[in-house]
Amino acid sequence: MPRKVYKPNVKAAILAAVRKALGSGKSWTDAYDAAKALKYTGKLPSLQKMYYKRGKWSRKAARKARPAKAAAPAAPASDLKALEATLGKIVKDRVRAVLDDAIAVLQRSRERM
Repeated sequence: MPRKVYKPNVKAAILAAVRKALGSGKSWTDAYDAAKALKYTGKLPSLQKMYYKRGKWSRKAARKARPAKAAAPAAPASDLKALEATLGKIVKDRVRAVLDDAIAVLQRSRERM
């Protein structure tokens, strides 16, 4: 079947009807019916392709906007300082334990000589 080429004003009217139908929350089937009322002769997949290939309306823009996730509330500065002090103590204790073990190993090896 030969490809149908629509006049620019007819194509714009078809795409506007599809955009209006989809924008009001209707399904693709309803948008297809609206396009057929404006003398669209193709099938639904072809209409979807024509709609998405349109430079002005990308697939991403055609989707309904999703609400943004709420940002987590920032921790108060006093909580951060307490956390920093706790972590500093843990790191200091672990480093000290590793160094003590290393010193003990070196002293034992020195005594053996």
